[in-house]
Amino acid sequence: AGLYTGFPSMILNIFQALGMILLGVLGTLPLITINSIEFSIGLTLWGPICSVMLIIAYLYTKKYVTLDFDWEKTNQNER
Repeated sequence: AGLYTGFPSMILNIFQALGMILLGVLGTLPLITINSIEFSIGLTLWGPICSVMLIIAYLYTKKYVTLDFDWEKTNQNER
């Protein structure tokens, strides 16, 4: 967490930290065995949860965060 800078990106940093905490909690869930194959139910749940978080982060970043000022100014002038 802490990759993005500036006030608009603070919420992204918070979501990164919460995601890592949630991953730790899900990683401590017990292993389950199906047909002699053991896997963590927490990591199985992490896939859909992470997908939703990534979609929200993408939409927020697209709207509020400017990553390349010169390119975005040039791109807006062409519209």
